[in-house]
Amino acid sequence: MHRGNRKSSNAGHGRLGRKFYSPAQTGLYFSVVIPQQPIEQITKAGLLTTSVAVVISEELERLIPGLRLQVKWVNDLYLGQQKIAGILTEAVLDVDNPQWGSIIVGIGINLSTTKFPAELHDQVASLQVVDFDRNQFLASFLNRFSNLNATYSSGCYLPAYRQRQLLIGRQVTLVCGSEQVTGLVDGIDDQGALVLKVADQKLRTFDSGEVTKVKW
Repeated sequence: MHRGNRKSSNAGHGRLGRKFYSPAQTGLYFSVVIPQQPIEQITKAGLLTTSVAVVISEELERLIPGLRLQVKWVNDLYLGQQKIAGILTEAVLDVDNPQWGSIIVGIGINLSTTKFPAELHDQVASLQVVDFDRNQFLASFLNRFSNLNATYSSGCYLPAYRQRQLLIGRQVTLVCGSEQVTGLVDGIDDQGALVLKVADQKLRTFDSGEVTKVKW
């Protein structure tokens, strides 16, 4: 495990190489490495991300009374309509044997940050907790992570993930590579992929992409 304690406010990174605003004193940022994974397991990284989202949400809610978090597919935790945490899952293949590799799960949580860059002001927020016990949270999460790592590929966390899904029934715009698709979110499939009902009422499934617009 690597726990970030850097003082830089722009050292973190998110999806597609973007910077993740990460002031050290008001957030919690850490990574968990799962080494020596076969390629078959690495291809199920979507299920790992959805499972981590459930466990992070449950542990935060256990420590913060009255908190209720939702998930914006695939990797963001939301409080209301604002992002308070992000999860980034990356694979690093073995150079000598590309059938094996490591999975890195990076997690960033806005605990008590009050000032964000102007371009993020309407999109992100924090949990607004000052006396948050980081060590207790990390210990609880890591205790659960070993079981999560052994079971996530079965999809056992998907029912809880679907219950927390912020986008079900909403119209969204998804960017997937060079394609931009607009449709209603019909659900999450058994691999953690997003199912969209597009203009011709057909269902399309996306295992990657970024939701850039949501009709609230």
